[in-house]
Amino acid sequence: MNQIRIKSEPYNEEGVLNLLVWASSEGFSGFAEVYVTPQHVKNFALRLTAFPASVDDAVVFEYGDESGEYPYHLLMRAEVVDKVGHSAMLVHVSSYVSSPHVAKAEFRVMSEPASINEFGRCLARWVDSPYEALVWKPKA
Repeated sequence: MNQIRIKSEPYNEEGVLNLLVWASSEGFSGFAEVYVTPQHVKNFALRLTAFPASVDDAVVFEYGDESGEYPYHLLMRAEVVDKVGHSAMLVHVSSYVSSPHVAKAEFRVMSEPASINEFGRCLARWVDSPYEALVWKPKA
């Protein structure tokens, strides 16, 4: 099933969200646990609502990196995949939790641009009250 699911877990640090992020597309899937500010999520969400500004536009959310210093690296990038305007959310997930057994997945969740815009609107509202999981099932 093609989807991105985000769930907020209780966390004791003021101004920080503990998010569990699952993504799947065409039989591939990945999971990451991230710690971010609500503003970081809201900035990503608001940029998604205006995507794409051009065929070269990309909107990026990133947590961690490939250094292995973070337990997870999560990259989600809304991008236009061709000159006709077909779009997708590129998802890259790396897990360093059980090092040295690193796990990685990268795939595209195909979507109409309007569906990516709707994901942005839903995410912007959700981050203010993240009590229920947010599930985005794109229209492609």
